[in-house]
Amino acid sequence: MRLSLSAVRGNRRFIDQGIALLDRLSAADYTTASRPGWAPVGSQFRHILDHYSCFLLGQREGRINYDARLRARRIETDPAEAAQVARVIAEALGDIPDAR
Repeated sequence: MRLSLSAVRGNRRFIDQGIALLDRLSAADYTTASRPGWAPVGSQFRHILDHYSCFLLGQREGRINYDARLRARRIETDPAEAAQVARVIAEALGDIPDAR
């Protein structure tokens, strides 16, 4: 699958914005829902990172399986861990060989 360089850059900017948010959130804000019935930021961010991880793995394997998400609980509960995973994903996006 070929990706345009602008698509890679746009996704990197998106991930960088998420990292900036994570750097400002307390663990309590990250793990507490802002409204009843809503999922906390941590759950939502973990969900996004899961999809990026599946996408990147699929790039290497030639097949993307979004049902094979890891759903790592620590990413959901620890904003520093989520930020670290996001940094790895941002770096990996830049390493996609056919991005032009």
